[in-house]
Amino acid sequence: MALFFGMVVVACVFAARCTTALSYDGSWYLYKVLDLQRPYLPDHRYSDALLQYPVLLASHVTSNVRVLALIFSFAYGSVTVLSLAACWWILPRQRRSAFVWVAIGTATAVLPGWIFAVGESMVAIPLFWPILIGVASALPRRAIAIVVVSAGLLFFVHPVAAPYFLLAALTALVTARHAPERAKLLRAFGAGFVVLAALKTVLFFAQRSPYERGEMSVADQVAHFNAGAAGIPAFVVLAGWVVLLLMIARRRSPPDAVARRTRDVELTLMGVAVLLLLLWARDPSEWRAALDYRELALFSVMPFMLTAAWECAHAIDIGEDEAAHRRTLTNAAGFAFAVVVVVQASVWSALQRRLRDEMATSPTPCVALESVKWVAGTPLYHWATPVYAVLLQGRAPERLALPARDCADAMTSGRIHIKRTEFFSEYRARSGGWFDFSRAGLSDGR
Repeated sequence: MALFFGMVVVACVFAARCTTALSYDGSWYLYKVLDLQRPYLPDHRYSDALLQYPVLLASHVTSNVRVLALIFSFAYGSVTVLSLAACWWILPRQRRSAFVWVAIGTATAVLPGWIFAVGESMVAIPLFWPILIGVASALPRRAIAIVVVSAGLLFFVHPVAAPYFLLAALTALVTARHAPERAKLLRAFGAGFVVLAALKTVLFFAQRSPYERGEMSVADQVAHFNAGAAGIPAFVVLAGWVVLLLMIARRRSPPDAVARRTRDVELTLMGVAVLLLLLWARDPSEWRAALDYRELALFSVMPFMLTAAWECAHAIDIGEDEAAHRRTLTNAAGFAFAVVVVVQASVWSALQRRLRDEMATSPTPCVALESVKWVAGTPLYHWATPVYAVLLQGRAPERLALPARDCADAMTSGRIHIKRTEFFSEYRARSGGWFDFSRAGLSDGR
């Protein structure tokens, strides 16, 4: 398993070095954390604070935004590594073959939206995996603290926590039937998960923002699918599901020849998925809306979670040949994750350099984003690009990148329309925060 974890760690470190966590909303999160000098916790998602405190504390030591962006990216990138390591640590030795579901689920069902590191619905998935594995493994002593901490973080990360807690409760009840010596503890945890699910649901409907209400519409979900999942991501998820179904079907002890052929098919499907994801990752226009995949990740990964829970709870014996095949598939999943993340991070880094060069060569203090034609059709075609342009320049930016109308307003009024979305609008004066816009060529507003 060292090979799998080695590939995943290298990929996550490389992605953090390329500051992929600043993609989409990520640049806004970092900007707000630094400018306000406190954690940025939208829509009562308090678990973000744990991932933001490292960069917040570092900002008292250095004002180098490049260094702070690296710390921010490493913090969010660590979630995947820590989750996978926790799952492996929790699993009893005789049940570790079930880790294949965590690996394949991460490499197929999660990977199309993985770059959106600050998306709380994406963060919820690695937070839940150790809970599910711990409960399905009958809560061994080494798992209890991890499950409790993960549950607390999951509760405060996103409303999607409610269905995850219900799955954890169901898993606890099923596992209790097969582990009578741990039944009392499992039922207590199951009851706790039901309470958490109910409380999270009540809080969501009581506190939901206009943004969250809008996200619940069917039309919005269809739009998310068309933008973030249609095409190659959907095929990759389907390929992962087919691999899962073939592996489940093989439990009925088919002839050895049939078993070998189905294993070959599974490896072939993984190979095809890797090739397609590489084509997808190297073209930024293909994943320009990868953040929209966030709403679909729950449904994509759920079959892997259900299968992992069932296997662990029933302590299914798969045999040595199947265990060896699963180790191969796990390494294949690790390879898929690593190469796709590295390619995608490299493309993001190239976009970053191109935008920085565009800013540096601009003859005006405010670059009208409409004039930067190449941005359209890339992940930079996003409402947070104005603050990303600020982060690229450091604490005291000399240029701005805004829509043309906001450029004109900033030059005359001295106010920066730093955020403009369907639900939110925010202005920023030349001073008044951690960032200093006094060198950006703005009018003093008089």
